[in-house]
Amino acid sequence: MPTDTLTLNALAKELNEALRGARIDKIYQPESDEVTFLLRAENCNKLLVVSANPSVPRLYLSTQKKENPINAPAFCMLLRKHLTSSRIQRVQLHANDRIIRITCIGKNEMIDEVELHLYFEYMGRYSNLIVTNADGKILDVLRRVSLDCTRSRKLLPGFTYSPPTQEKVSILDKSALHAVEFSISDVDTLLKSCSGLSRESATELLWKAQNHKSPSEGFMTELNGLLQNPIPTVGYDESGEPVDFFISPYNTLSYHYVAKNSLSEAMEECYASKDTRARIKSKTKRFHTVVKNAVTRCEKKLGVNRQKLLDCEKAELDRIKGELLNANLYKIEKGTNSVTLLNYYDGTEMTISLDGTKTPAQNAQNYFRRYTKLKRTKEAVEKMIQENVETLHYLRSLSYDIENAHLESDVLDIEQSLVEYGLIDKKNPKQKQLSKPSTPYKYLFEGVEIYVGRNNFQNDNLTFKSSQRVDTWLHVKGYHGSHVIVKSQNLTDALLTFCAEITAFFSEAKSSSKVEVDYTLVKNVKRHPSKHIGLVVYDDYSTIIVTPNAHEDMRVK
Repeated sequence: MPTDTLTLNALAKELNEALRGARIDKIYQPESDEVTFLLRAENCNKLLVVSANPSVPRLYLSTQKKENPINAPAFCMLLRKHLTSSRIQRVQLHANDRIIRITCIGKNEMIDEVELHLYFEYMGRYSNLIVTNADGKILDVLRRVSLDCTRSRKLLPGFTYSPPTQEKVSILDKSALHAVEFSISDVDTLLKSCSGLSRESATELLWKAQNHKSPSEGFMTELNGLLQNPIPTVGYDESGEPVDFFISPYNTLSYHYVAKNSLSEAMEECYASKDTRARIKSKTKRFHTVVKNAVTRCEKKLGVNRQKLLDCEKAELDRIKGELLNANLYKIEKGTNSVTLLNYYDGTEMTISLDGTKTPAQNAQNYFRRYTKLKRTKEAVEKMIQENVETLHYLRSLSYDIENAHLESDVLDIEQSLVEYGLIDKKNPKQKQLSKPSTPYKYLFEGVEIYVGRNNFQNDNLTFKSSQRVDTWLHVKGYHGSHVIVKSQNLTDALLTFCAEITAFFSEAKSSSKVEVDYTLVKNVKRHPSKHIGLVVYDDYSTIIVTPNAHEDMRVK
């Protein structure tokens, strides 16, 4: 992301115009590194998001409100204490660096008017949010930096705030910038000499400077153009996915550009899905590890049991040896260590090992006892192998759910599945967060409602709780995937194909060109004997072969 000083300068001006005089009504901290301010400005509500997420730091006006924890963190409580009901006086770039300062005017406990500052340091994985009083004394920091971590700055309550030291020339310091020598083809020299430029912006400016007689004058002209006339833009890749936002279309990058009304709008379009994916990935990382370790253990047990089963195959040979010894007791002398006898089952001769300290009859009984023991062991091992296979199947279904989690509610469903299965400990009730009920995807086709489960919990609820016995049930054959419920038992060819394509898409086989999908009535679907959530068995079904298709345009939002 080219979130350099050029972009932040334009963003600060934009937010200053939109938020000057706005009153801070409410403050939330939905994530450990994210704070949202509910503002009242120009007779309408606005939501300002400030996130110090290391992967996607951002500051912009959002239209999407997140769920908030029941108990607010300490930093959020401090912000509420000092900033609630205060008004934003101005938003500006601070120290010509990647720092945006929001100045607020409010009242303290004595009803005296006070000035407070919010500093948002937009610096990748070092991004931070600091609140200070008018004298610059730090009241608190979103991500505290202890004295052991840095010698140059103390980001702790009680210290005086100071921006990071910068030895380079700021890209906004025009007088100092004229003294910088650079080549119109040397991006690295420019980046080493000047601060506040991303590589994308530097490359674009130097490329445009080539069209001018003087590279230096051309560079300054193009720089002034970006500073004075920003055009908020989103760049899309060939598949139509938003890749990045810019303050102007960059000719040196091969994207399809679309102008937006504001940088906030452009940032939200780029950040919304990326932030969600990054947070879901972070929250499910532990789940991945737990399930992966469980799969490894289960595969190891399965291998051991299969080896035991191979050993048990020798049981039948022990039975034959015992029978041959019983049939030839009169031929065997006591004290013999082995004997060769005719195997009347296949007509070949068989050499049988004997214990010389025991009689021939006792040796025969030893073989029969070994046969009985191996037979019992084989039955137990076969049962264990079946359990191992079922467990492995369920664990892989959990892996599929984790890989395809897209919402916070999906994460909570998966967490509940892992808790009930015993892979993780039950969460402390005091730590629970408010969350919307988990809901499946819904489609409408030919006036018929179609529901798609996104994980094992939703699959179980759809199939056994919310559906009718005469509804149609679909599932991809031989792969993990969603249970699909069609609120009809009489499906037209078009409706059946549509539902099957959705079923194939929401499965492990979605990358295949042809996928087999089974369909039957709900009454023919039963819970799996293992009782694992989301696993079923079914009969009296038919199969259709389709190409996976999400049919996003038909989904009910």
